[in-house]
Amino acid sequence: MPMRSMVEKVCFCFIILVFHMWIWDLVSAETLASKRLFRIAHQQRQQIETIELLFNQNPGFQVFSLKNPSRFVMDLKDCWFDDNVHKILEVGSPSIKRIRISQFRKNVVRVVIDQGMSFLKPEISTREHPMGERILITLASPVENRTAVLTENMGIHTSPAGSEHTGSIDHDETIKKNTNTAHLNTKAGLAQESIDDLFSSSDSGMPSRPLAEKSRTTSVMTINGDLRNQTAYRLKKPHQFSKIKTDFNLNLSGEVSDNLSYVLGTRFSYDAVFDLTDNYNEDVENDQKKRVDLRDAYVDFGWGDADFRIGNQQIVWGQAVGLFFADIVNPKDMRGYILADLDQIRIPVPAVNLEYYPGSLYLQFIFIPYPDFNEFGKKGAEFDFSRAFDAQNADIVVIDPQRPANSLDNSELGFRLSTLIQGWDLSVFYLYDYYNFPVNYRYISVNPMGSVHPVTTTYRPKYERMQRVGYTFSKEYMNAVLKGEFIYNHEMFIASLNPADFDGILKTDTFKWLLGVDYTFFNSLETNIQLMQEIIVDYQKDMTQEEYTTSFSIWMKTGFFENKIEPELFIVSSLNQKDSLFRLKVVYNYNTWLKFICGVDLFHGESDVDFGLFNKNDRGYVEVLYAF
Repeated sequence: MPMRSMVEKVCFCFIILVFHMWIWDLVSAETLASKRLFRIAHQQRQQIETIELLFNQNPGFQVFSLKNPSRFVMDLKDCWFDDNVHKILEVGSPSIKRIRISQFRKNVVRVVIDQGMSFLKPEISTREHPMGERILITLASPVENRTAVLTENMGIHTSPAGSEHTGSIDHDETIKKNTNTAHLNTKAGLAQESIDDLFSSSDSGMPSRPLAEKSRTTSVMTINGDLRNQTAYRLKKPHQFSKIKTDFNLNLSGEVSDNLSYVLGTRFSYDAVFDLTDNYNEDVENDQKKRVDLRDAYVDFGWGDADFRIGNQQIVWGQAVGLFFADIVNPKDMRGYILADLDQIRIPVPAVNLEYYPGSLYLQFIFIPYPDFNEFGKKGAEFDFSRAFDAQNADIVVIDPQRPANSLDNSELGFRLSTLIQGWDLSVFYLYDYYNFPVNYRYISVNPMGSVHPVTTTYRPKYERMQRVGYTFSKEYMNAVLKGEFIYNHEMFIASLNPADFDGILKTDTFKWLLGVDYTFFNSLETNIQLMQEIIVDYQKDMTQEEYTTSFSIWMKTGFFENKIEPELFIVSSLNQKDSLFRLKVVYNYNTWLKFICGVDLFHGESDVDFGLFNKNDRGYVEVLYAF
């Protein structure tokens, strides 16, 4: 179509422009800075685990966190790392899996801490050192003492080469601090002497600079969140605004004691498209115009090697980029399809979450006292899943889904076991729950003579129990991160095309797998490629799905002008159904707290397949995000 052709040309020109900007960024980059990182050391003693970074001069830095997998990242500005050689320090504690160091850009050294299961929020301080300046990253951990040192200085032995891979479409990046190290404090309650003992200055006889007493205080409550507005415009007829939505996420958190903490998160939403336009019916307006949600709201209690979390929470098992694959515990808010950030799509569930760390193992048990399910848009919404029923030569009747009662008889439970073996991050899991999508049981009746359609098809959606077992892995190898997810579904419900089938549903086991790789080209172009397939074990020709359904996805992200501008591309497509979703956006990071985003989301395919169902929903959008 003309509109699609125009958008595709614009996207192609944009990609060419990004490529030229990237070349210019490489050519015009400043020479290596004079601030040099020459030593990384990790030590652990009793309850204190500390990472020491030594410099000839004190650099400024920026720290933030990344998810899937969880990482703590420190970018050291105006700094360099000898010979641009990537280094890996294998730690293997419950708090820290490994530490990775790379020359991320010509004047930026990136330090990545791959978080273990019991990773705590680190505290950062700066101290003088006989050899220059040092930064200490300190956290508490209840495991045995161990020491590992990685040094890059005048031929001293280093660890094997590796790489640094950051970012994903679900990276949930939150900037914590962007400052010079001169203004940082240490972890509250940690004795000055205990930290000094970890990294003594006995080689020169010079003591570390003592910290002010106030550096050992913490706030009782922390308030953070974000305010975001996204305005979207449909690119196909009818050309109209589809979204003018403002979300306000507010989170309160604090520590009652060393072992007891809490989080209270809420979200307030208002979509002005319902007041400024008449694009949607009253049912859709009542459902999506205004909303107040309780988000993550839980209490954490730590006892020895165990942690308890009770309350509303997101439990993320998968590592797939941009998609929900092994991420099967939380239901999803599908009223905006899968176009929002994944942590905003997940619906937190009330649960008891027990985590236990015996040695190098991680054990997790979850109990959900009553089930919750995916939310879908009403009839006539922008993303109306009931369109799938319309293309039939029949009168269609859809009954509201039959939901199980909120009782312990309908509770859900699962467990996960994880370990780290020679760099392999391995997990197995089991989940006994209700499937988050309703099973659309179908009943056909013949209409009287003279009716517009010969039959009436009645759908009676019902939520059914399921058992799922899965396995995930990730491994860093030759500058890349390999990852995989495998899920076996016992008695999945597949729709039948046979009108003689009584309820239109066939039961069979299914197997799903995903293999992916993360790689960063030229220390700046982050990429992820994923191949996915679903296999129906006991296939029957009357099933609506094919025996093998194969898909792939590609994700790319880079940054220009010290990451002020960050283009991002995500494509997912089915090889069987020949449908696809194309997503392109550009983020302008005005400062640490304020971002401006513009992008397009394009759907392609026939109307009876996944992405093709919304092939008229192509949109362009702008978004403003303020985090605090």
